[in-house]
Amino acid sequence: MSRINKILLAMSGDGRESNLLRESILVKDQLGASMDIVHVNPKYAGDMSMMMDSIKMVKKEDILSQVKEYNESESFLNSDIIILKSDKVEKEILKLSQEYDMVILGHRKMGDLKENITDSLDQDIANEVLCPVLIINKDLNPKK
Repeated sequence: MSRINKILLAMSGDGRESNLLRESILVKDQLGASMDIVHVNPKYAGDMSMMMDSIKMVKKEDILSQVKEYNESESFLNSDIIILKSDKVEKEILKLSQEYDMVILGHRKMGDLKENITDSLDQDIANEVLCPVLIINKDLNPKK
């Protein structure tokens, strides 16, 4: 296995990622690697719709605010925060991952019914990305 120098951390920006950030920083520091953050907004995020509420557009400032809220700003001083917009999250991360040695994703357990019907987004990404993928549980107290 080659040396891991550059890590791509995918964040959902939902404000529930303290464990993901904390564990990612431990991995980054143990490997002596650099780490950038990516968030992929849905294609129609931020657009007005008469049929439903607008999907929130996560911006670079939102990710920075979340990092600051968890007191982890210092760990990301030299990091790029990449904000993309697409209806195919896994394809965007696949393209971007080609510049990195590892991808870190967060995972939250789905309900039993949904889990039996479909793969989660992190599984879709892990199946596509060619570099090593580390999936970290977002929940601090996972269900048993």
